[in-house]
Amino acid sequence: MVYTKKEGDYVLIKSGEDTVLKIDYVEKSHTPSIESNPLVMMDVIDKLSENPGATLITLYQRRNFNYNYEQTKMLREFANIYSYFVKSKKVTNIQNFGKAQDPQELLAQRFETVRYIMFTLLRTDPLGAFSELKRTIRTENIKQKRAPQDESLKTYLKLLNSIMEEMEKTSLVFAAKDYLSGFQKGNREVYQMLFKPHISPDFMYTKLQASPPKNSKQLAIYKVGNSDISIYDTREDVKNLYHITPPEFKISEDKYQIIEMAKSVLAEHKPKEEDFLDPEKMRETFTNIGQDLIRDLAEQRQLTFTPEEIREMSEILVRNTVGFGIIELILQDPEIQDITINSPMGQVPIFVLHSTH
Repeated sequence: MVYTKKEGDYVLIKSGEDTVLKIDYVEKSHTPSIESNPLVMMDVIDKLSENPGATLITLYQRRNFNYNYEQTKMLREFANIYSYFVKSKKVTNIQNFGKAQDPQELLAQRFETVRYIMFTLLRTDPLGAFSELKRTIRTENIKQKRAPQDESLKTYLKLLNSIMEEMEKTSLVFAAKDYLSGFQKGNREVYQMLFKPHISPDFMYTKLQASPPKNSKQLAIYKVGNSDISIYDTREDVKNLYHITPPEFKISEDKYQIIEMAKSVLAEHKPKEEDFLDPEKMRETFTNIGQDLIRDLAEQRQLTFTPEEIREMSEILVRNTVGFGIIELILQDPEIQDITINSPMGQVPIFVLHSTH
């Protein structure tokens, strides 16, 4: 069963066991990158705090930036921490910062420290929030050693330690444990190592790794039609990585928009049951429809494409609607001897047997 729930600039898509939080970034001027942009990370964490059941994240801006379950979980755990401490008013109730008779300046200073960690850093830079909280606790522990009977300080430290206990349980902190020593607030390098979205055009359902893994060695490079093929030794797996860059990933934004519009129109042309008896004829019919549709849409937008460009766009459109997507391009590679596809899609890679690697 698949259903959707729309809320402003995002939609929840329920499909099987997964709930996809899809956020619209079409009107935004910046690229929707959780790992590189703190404002995007804040937006995602805010929406996860409102929708704690989300298991996958997709950010949409002409292309889909898809974050898998483990990456979603890392952010969702911090979103849950934010929701718990804010909604329970633990970080807004002044009683948790000391005693009523404490100087207002002291309580205000403590409140501002926690506010900065919980309301700003946690949402834009969770690892920065963890590091700042750890530094704050260390400073306050030193003060407590000098004044062990200070009940006000004990109350404040109790709050800080309760937040720290929750942060230490998170999978993000665990995954980044080797990089936290000396971590600098605002540094996005660790996030760029941990968050690697699968990027695909909105009309394409196959999830591809946009770029090869870091520290990999290129063993071979060649072309199959308009697709670029590379073979990599990842040094982390006995199996080599077969990396394909299809034509879909190399066309202009104007072409993306035309194909997306054509996809919506083409979706109304449902194949009839008898069409499946002659798949070649069905494919030819949809290709012709696609070319005419792309040509008309291009004229409406005052765009000019060569016959070859229209043919390529139509092939992309048909391949990702009534066709088999990227699998078709892999099957065109004469070096491929076997393909194994396991479920669940998007979580388990496709395995290919390559004649030379």
